[in-house]
Amino acid sequence: ASDAVVNAWTGTGRTIAATPSTLASAIAGAAAGDTVELADGTYDRASVTLTKPIRLKAAHRFGAVFVGGPTPRYANDTGLGSHVVRAIAVRASGTAIEGIEFRYYDIAVDVSDVADTLVQFNRAVSMFSAGVQVWDTRNTEVRCNELLDPYLAQDTPATVTSPPGITDSQSDYGVVVYG
Repeated sequence: ASDAVVNAWTGTGRTIAATPSTLASAIAGAAAGDTVELADGTYDRASVTLTKPIRLKAAHRFGAVFVGGPTPRYANDTGLGSHVVRAIAVRASGTAIEGIEFRYYDIAVDVSDVADTLVQFNRAVSMFSAGVQVWDTRNTEVRCNELLDPYLAQDTPATVTSPPGITDSQSDYGVVVYG
């Protein structure tokens, strides 16, 4: 990645460490321009709404793993219980989301009605709807993300002579843009 991409965040505030148990308080305590740096670990059913211009960044790329619910057995499996709708709702202009892995949400990052937002270096695996949803935004950059929809445990892969066991994918969209 070029320096221009890696150094795209322009915040000049503090860096606040967060763990799965301190995530909510770290975000609540952050001020405009701060970075909330996520320690490695599993953020089970985490769901946050960013209402101020901060950066949410994994300390080590893909070390902070947001898991929205149980591991599906096959595409669109909801028989194991509910999952969280969205991991991160961006509701403030000037935010950045970087280096986080997301699994089993409807939407990993939902960017709505804001401007000057950056979503980069994340990984979204097996979302039920979209990896990144962008709605009525201006100057939003979604770049250098991994949007993956691997076969799940009970999905029979296709071959040259047979169709896949599950004809529908888990994730409907990698990135979806409205408005």
